[in-house]
Amino acid sequence: MVRIRQLQQTRSAGVGSAGVVPPAEGSYVRRRAKYQAASAYPFSVFHPSQTERNLHNAVGTCPSIWREARPDRISSRYVRERHTGRWSARIGADPSNKTLSMKYTRRIGLKIADFQNWSFAQGLTLEAATYQDILQYQQDIRAGAWGTKRRKLSPDWANDKADEACSFLLWMAKRGLRPAFEVTTKLVVQRSRRSNKIEKAIVRTGKETGRRESTELLVLPDWPKVDAWLAELRVRRGYSKTLASRTVVELATRRAETCGILKDQWPSRTAIDQGMARGHKTVSILITEEVKFSKDRSIDFDIAFASLVRHWIDTQWQKLAEIYQRRTGLQTTRLFLSDSPGHEGTPIQPETLYQCFKLRAKGGPTLWYPHHGRHFSICDGLIAGLRRDAAVAQRPISQMPSEWVLNRTKFWMDMQRRKAGHMSEETTQIYTRWLNTNHILVNVHDDFASFMDGVMGLPDSPPLVVECPVPHNPASLNLDG
Repeated sequence: MVRIRQLQQTRSAGVGSAGVVPPAEGSYVRRRAKYQAASAYPFSVFHPSQTERNLHNAVGTCPSIWREARPDRISSRYVRERHTGRWSARIGADPSNKTLSMKYTRRIGLKIADFQNWSFAQGLTLEAATYQDILQYQQDIRAGAWGTKRRKLSPDWANDKADEACSFLLWMAKRGLRPAFEVTTKLVVQRSRRSNKIEKAIVRTGKETGRRESTELLVLPDWPKVDAWLAELRVRRGYSKTLASRTVVELATRRAETCGILKDQWPSRTAIDQGMARGHKTVSILITEEVKFSKDRSIDFDIAFASLVRHWIDTQWQKLAEIYQRRTGLQTTRLFLSDSPGHEGTPIQPETLYQCFKLRAKGGPTLWYPHHGRHFSICDGLIAGLRRDAAVAQRPISQMPSEWVLNRTKFWMDMQRRKAGHMSEETTQIYTRWLNTNHILVNVHDDFASFMDGVMGLPDSPPLVVECPVPHNPASLNLDG
């Protein structure tokens, strides 16, 4: 009750005509508040500020659903049970009792608030909603009849939102908060998105069919352009943010995953020195915070970059953490801390990382966002793997058979998929298209080798859209100097 009362005071203190919570720290909340300010619908999501005091409190940091200036107890309780694993959205599945990541839980909250706003617009109560209403909600999303910009969404996205709404009504019926909710289901054999294994599952009928194929063409820079961007970034945004941004490029981690890395998770000086002494080129790190699908993964990355960050940890991190504790009274375990004057020690947020990638530098990338950094890391690792395999055979790539190129490409594609945390092969479709268009379908081996060597086009052909990464020496960008 105390927490509910505090939240009510927080909302009431800054509620405008639309009943919108004032923008809090973090761009995610600011963007959501901007949307709510322009919305006439009553339901919204409140995101508690995450501090070191409540960071590991599953309930204290859990988003809640609000109807104007008052919390909606039923939907907020559902979000908490989903967050703590006491309720599974899969039909017929037992609760996992495993806490979901905060990013995933926020999405759940937004889906539930969206469904409640749709029900409000239809004059429909949750107690009277039927499965036909769920299908209508799904169709409206797919057709663009419902949404912030009234644009058509993919079948997968429409199904995902309808699945969560269906789970919400099933949960209400299970908890005795509404009459029984009947869902027509069927047994199917499908590939799990989490484990990529074939399994039997109970799914609801009436889902939208088809898949919106990705038409994105990768436009990637080469390493000199990335180096120019990093050098400009250090001058304008500081050394800490430069290291955090380069981590995305080196490890192919997502923004939230990068900002969620803990100091103790980074390889130790002993492990790095031992690896270098043995001639190892890579070192491993386990990513556990803010990971997609709440699935931890191990990433092998360049040992020279690991040493660079470790030096910063051993010489600068503790100073920043102590300044932050004196200023706020809080302790932090996050790795990447700001070194900006007046904000020393503040954990770097995903939105800050996004703004770093938007920074434009002379001689740097023209189209450059965090997901481009992930694309760049994956493609660079793919090309480096093929080069390394060809070097072992002591033959240039131009002399390797096409079948060899195809087989090794498949192997390295799978390695990069695991590195990036892609749970299904469909997610890597954009990379497959990139390779097929600019590598595999090239009939002349000399042309293929020229592309690998960084030539930006093929003889007697228009320039390629994709700029191919070239081999990079991590030491070429001296961030210590």
